[in-house]
Amino acid sequence: MSATTRLRLAKCIDVVRNHDSWHFLCTTLLRPEHRPRAFVYYALNAELEQVADKSKKAHFASLKYKWWVDAIDKVNNESRSVPNHPVVSSLPELVGGSRTCKFFLSKLVQSKLEKVEKPLRVVKTLETLEENMEGSYSSMYYLLLESSKVEDLDCLQAASHMGKGVGLSLLLKSIAHDAMNDKVYLPTDLCLKSKVDYGRVTGGYNSDELSDVVFQVASRAKTHLDEARRMHQTLPRDLRPFLLPCIPALRYLERLERAGFAPFTPDLHDNALSDLRLKVNLAWSNFAGKI
Repeated sequence: MSATTRLRLAKCIDVVRNHDSWHFLCTTLLRPEHRPRAFVYYALNAELEQVADKSKKAHFASLKYKWWVDAIDKVNNESRSVPNHPVVSSLPELVGGSRTCKFFLSKLVQSKLEKVEKPLRVVKTLETLEENMEGSYSSMYYLLLESSKVEDLDCLQAASHMGKGVGLSLLLKSIAHDAMNDKVYLPTDLCLKSKVDYGRVTGGYNSDELSDVVFQVASRAKTHLDEARRMHQTLPRDLRPFLLPCIPALRYLERLERAGFAPFTPDLHDNALSDLRLKVNLAWSNFAGKI
């Protein structure tokens, strides 16, 4: 590994550590040969999420996403003029000429862009929200598996469920942060049915109506994570660490349940890097080969 490549990787690791603590902890437990790929893909996801978080107006976020769309197009077209960005510059070596990687790379970015440009479509129902999570988080896991030469169909299927489950869990975890930016990404049909007051949500207030919607989304996330966990037991032992992201998501859902599915409960927003119990659970699961 060249000095330039090591510097890019170090910057990717910093991005994941600072903005995606769940995946940072999980990646440290992967086999050494898989860690660089995972950090690059997770850094890409974190960078894309930061675009929306740092832009209060959808128009500005959309413009920033267009830069990423153009950058990924250059990666996929194997252009020599790939932007000098630590994450983007790391992608060509991982993607190579793989059409599968190029497809999921584009799908990942387009799904993030859709959430900004067409939020009403994305959150129309729980099913459309799941579809967006499949396009973003599941695609991220597919990229890692494809780049790691994993062809096990059960592992790919488990990654699909994990992507939806982790994506929905992170969406619930970000409710408080999104509310500060006057954003609500909960399913519209469920909110209307439960008569959720959007003003109270953006104001940071828990309510029985909000908890009802959060419960339904959390239940769907749990269903996907349980299915991924079930399939995890049938996988070859060397592939099981790829499904470790299920653990922080399941732990968060357990804490959310204890809080009565009230998303603004303060201790739900602790940094995973300081969560000793989570670290122990991850280490034990990796050692025992169980989730």
